[in-house]
Amino acid sequence: MLAETYQDPGSDGEWLTEDDVLSSAREDTLVNGYPVQVTFYLSAGDDGEWKTMDDTIVYAAIETDPSSPSLARRIVTSRDMGPDKLWGTADDSVDSITTWELDDSGRIQKKRFYYAGGETVTEELASLLMYVKFEYTDGRLGRRLQFASPGQDGQWMTDDDEPSHIQEYIFSGGTLTYARVLTSPVSSPANIIRYTFEGTALASIVYYSNAGEDAEWLTEDDVPGLATDYYRRSDGTLLREHTTYGNLIIDETFQYDELSRLTLVARASGAGADGLWGTDDDPLGRVFRYNYSCDTTMSIPDLNYEPKPY
Repeated sequence: MLAETYQDPGSDGEWLTEDDVLSSAREDTLVNGYPVQVTFYLSAGDDGEWKTMDDTIVYAAIETDPSSPSLARRIVTSRDMGPDKLWGTADDSVDSITTWELDDSGRIQKKRFYYAGGETVTEELASLLMYVKFEYTDGRLGRRLQFASPGQDGQWMTDDDEPSHIQEYIFSGGTLTYARVLTSPVSSPANIIRYTFEGTALASIVYYSNAGEDAEWLTEDDVPGLATDYYRRSDGTLLREHTTYGNLIIDETFQYDELSRLTLVARASGAGADGLWGTDDDPLGRVFRYNYSCDTTMSIPDLNYEPKPY
């Protein structure tokens, strides 16, 4: 699978033509329909040609869980292929390592982030930067706890670790309604996240950054920050995503192939002459193209690999 990001329409001034200017790319190698290697091309290097030896590359090797191949157990990223000039070999210098711990039912319990500093090392020798713990209630994600320090005993993952960031998910009638975001030292919420749904499909997420003049969360004067609205087809397929954050607006439309795989994301740079976002006269500011060289039914996967509360 290949994902390409284009930042400029090229000399003809027309998007989706052969002279569009490529700004980055991602290439996935699949085994049994799931990625095991991902190459991120960040720049074309001094020669200006993509996929040559001077490209700036981040390479990721993915180990999946045999019983749940859609979930990663370990991802190792590298920025230098080592003396043999081959990616995915033992002499690659390791930049970071991410590991996942699953329970017997395949749910993610912990996620660990290690910094390796460009050495050829394993996580046992790398520096643990942080970890995330996931807690479930009634089969649903109930809390996400992020730990950025090992506590007073200097040992990671012991009882005195203090979470630096907590998200608590609140459900009503089985439907997610909001989340409390707590930061260390944990006391009152630092933020509130509200969720709305149309049926079972997520319709909007709003992050509230301030409780307003009454200093009480979940009241009418809460101050919204980032907000995203999702527009879907009747079958739930995402067609458009509109995000606002102050004066910043990101409006993206999505296209799919006959296998329902994502093929194009078009990001508008403005609302066009009619002043309305999401209409045909919106000028494009960036284009993301996705190509599939095999019969996988999966779109380009998100390598974040975290459970969602919805």
